[in-house]
Amino acid sequence: MNTTRIEAIILITLLAGCTAQPMMFTNDNEQPGDFERAKYECKVQIDRSAGAIAFAHDPMGNLYYISQARQDMIDCLQYKGWRPY
Repeated sequence: MNTTRIEAIILITLLAGCTAQPMMFTNDNEQPGDFERAKYECKVQIDRSAGAIAFAHDPMGNLYYISQARQDMIDCLQYKGWRPY
């Protein structure tokens, strides 16, 4: 990789992390540790998706994945019974 491409990836990663609101979810029947487990399970599932694999091979060609991954995480957590508050 050339330096310009690496700098662009770092910049995009920093901007994506700085603009995102923290995810806050609640589930009346679960404990806080259960949320961490559910979040981890969703992360593993998302990391195995076609978008994640494409992003790993060509980060600059798949910038849409950065924004889509957050929405996929929210959808996965909601499917597991967690709701945002």
